[in-house]
Amino acid sequence: MIEHVSLRCSDSRASRTFYEQSLASLGYAVDAFYKAALAAGGKDNGPPGPREEYGYAAFVLDPDGHNIEAVIIGRRGSGHLAPGGL
Repeated sequence: MIEHVSLRCSDSRASRTFYEQSLASLGYAVDAFYKAALAAGGKDNGPPGPREEYGYAAFVLDPDGHNIEAVIIGRRGSGHLAPGGL
């Protein structure tokens, strides 16, 4: 589920390519999103890991510098979803 998105981009073709590649893994794992986003040209802004306040997350900057977060709320361990959700 995508909670919210609001972006302006300087190169719509580059942004579309980045998001198609990096978001394809969502629904599977935070770790997979992080790896795919970096491979698509994103920059690390916080590697996958537990976030004390809310769960397991990773942060990546897109080609325009927007911070993108993938998170499993309430989960402190692995970034992989178990069958049936959390």
